[in-house]
Formats: sequence, C-alpha cells, structure tokens
Amino acid sequence: MSTQIELQRHLKDRSYYEELYDKITIDHCKRWEDCYRKMDIDDLCKKTKSTKKEAISSLSGFCNMHMWFEKGARAAEKEERIQEWINADKALDKLLEDSIEPRTFCTKCDRLMQLRYKRVEKDYDNSNNDKVIFLLQCPDCEGRKWVYEDGTEREPYKRLCEKCSSEMEHAGEKMTKKMVKTTYKCTKCEHKEVDELDLSEEDPKEKEKELAEFMKDKARYCLDEKGLQEYKEGRDNLKRMEELVKEFKKDDDIRPQLKEIEKLSVASLEKKLKATLRRKGFDKLRTSEPKVDKYITVDVKLRDAKEDREEYQSKQDLKHAVEKTLEKTNWSLMTTGISYRLGVLECSLKGHDSEDQIKELVRSREKKAAKKR
Repeated sequence: MSTQIELQRHLKDRSYYEELYDKITIDHCKRWEDCYRKMDIDDLCKKTKSTKKEAISSLSGFCNMHMWFEKGARAAEKEERIQEWINADKALDKLLEDSIEPRTFCTKCDRLMQLRYKRVEKDYDNSNNDKVIFLLQCPDCEGRKWVYEDGTEREPYKRLCEKCSSEMEHAGEKMTKKMVKTTYKCTKCEHKEVDELDLSEEDPKEKEKELAEFMKDKARYCLDEKGLQEYKEGRDNLKRMEELVKEFKKDDDIRPQLKEIEKLSVASLEKKLKATLRRKGFDKLRTSEPKVDKYITVDVKLRDAKEDREEYQSKQDLKHAVEKTLEKTNWSLMTTGISYRLGVLECSLKGHDSEDQIKELVRSREKKAAKKR
C-alpha cells in the first residue's frame, strides 16, 4: 500500500494570477521608461538638430504615447493570458492526479518502496513533455530515489566539492525557528559547505510598504475597465485613420492622371465624338438609349464618309480616333470591338461613373501604356 500524501496543487485563486500579471506589466513598463531615461539628450539634439528643451519635450511626448500603447496592449491581453495560465495549471493538476505510482523495490533491502512525495517535472520548451516524478523511500533503510511513472530512475544530483571536485555527502541539518542549516562534507578532502534556508517571516512593516508601492505602481501602469475601454476606442480610431491614410496614399501613383480626367455626360460624350470623328472622315453619328447597370453603356453607330477606305482600315482608323478622343475622359471603348457592314460602323462605349471605377480605368490605361514603352 502506498502512503497517502497531500498533492501539491498548481491551480490557485484567480487573484494570484491577476496580481502576477499586474506585476509583470509594471516591470515591463518600468523597463521601457528606464530606456527613455537613459537616452543621450545631447546626441538626440545633434541628430534632430533641435534645442535641448525641444528634444526633451519630443522625447517625453513620444515616451507618453509609447507607454499608452504598452499599457493598453497589456490590459487588452490580460484576460486571455490569465485564462491560459489557469488552464495550464489545471492540466498540471490533472496530470498529477491521474499519475500511477510505479512499483519499485529497494536495491539494498528488496522491500517495496513507499511514496513520500510526487510532483510534475516541467519541460518549459514543450508542455507535452511534462511528466510526473515520484520520491520513494524504503521503509527499512530509509533509502530514497526519484522514479518516473514508467519506472525509470532519475540520476541523483551530485554535489561536488569546491576545492577538489570530489563528490560531497550530506552531513546533517540544524533547524531553528528562523533558519535551516544543511551541511555537506567532501568524501575526499573533508571540506565542508553549509547551505542556509531563511525561514523568518517578512517584517510586517516591510510587507506593508511593498504592498503600498505595488498599489501605487498598479494605478499608474495597469489600466482599469474604463481605461481599457478608452484605449480600445483610441486604438480603433487610429486603425481607421491608418486605413484612410493607406487608402489615400494608394492612389499617389495615379493622382496626376486622375486630376486630368474629364468627366463627360452622355450628351457631352456625343458632342465630343461628333466633332473629332467628323475630322477623321466619319459622320452621321447616332447613339442609343444608355443602359444603366454597374456601368453606363452606350452603343454608337456612324458612317464612313470616305468611299475608298477599306473595311480593315476603316475599323482601325475609328478605333484609334475613339481611343484618342476618350483617353483623358471617364469613357472607354468596350472590348466587344467594332463591327463594319457596307461603310456602317458600330461600337459600344462604357462610362465610368464612380470614383473607384475611374481609378480602375486610369490604372488599366497606365498598364497598357507601360507595356508599349
């Protein structure tokens, strides 16, 4: 029968995790502030070509903004991170509770060893490799050994002498209310080393002072619910502003071309085409009723006034003339092409009405122009 022992519990009250997270946040923010304090102001003045007063003011402003982001980000992640810690500790407790004590016999007495203690040996690189280790003791000789659940023994820790590097052995303990002194003796040179474990309670005044300091730092570096909400609103506003700037800058490469675009109505389009195409030998231009969908489309029918112009040349001349006329407008020749029958030509034009459609049209023209270059 294995001895009943009290298991070490990893899961703690929620207040423990909240306080731990706040302490990490405080330390994180203080280290950032310390970085700013250590910056060389004179060097900053040279690099920015500013006065000392201006440099200090700029640095202070940047520091405050940075700290706002850091405090907000830490507060926003708090709940998720605490839940991760709680779940991890629950998993450790379950691993410990579900573990089965290995049947191990003393190598000296051949007696079944009894359980004195068990704990989780963590692998901080991969939690899947966490495993339970058991401290077993012989009921006769009181010899002890650490054994894993699969029966594998862990090599005992060997303390080596500072002087001759030989193995040291436990030589006794002295315990008082405030101190535990453990003595180790070298098996070769008789050198002794003493470890001290302080058991004295912390001074209540010192503890009260530390708590007051913590609460002061917490108020400064850890956002409450109201502060977190304000941070989230400010962060979201900045993100929207960033998207607007990004959207605005996206058109920087075509902004000059966009300014040159002449936005024509259907009537203005017809008038412009008639004037241009008449000079190219095309007349009797008529337009259909506009079709309104995502784009506005208009069918154009006209006559080739040059009797000796062949079909191919007529279509090419019309295509070139229409594209040249529309190149800085919000209209384009549709890819359906130009039809020709006995000197009568037909084509379709597409009107780009919205801002996005016009941007799309300009980019398409720029790509075509780049291929020709």
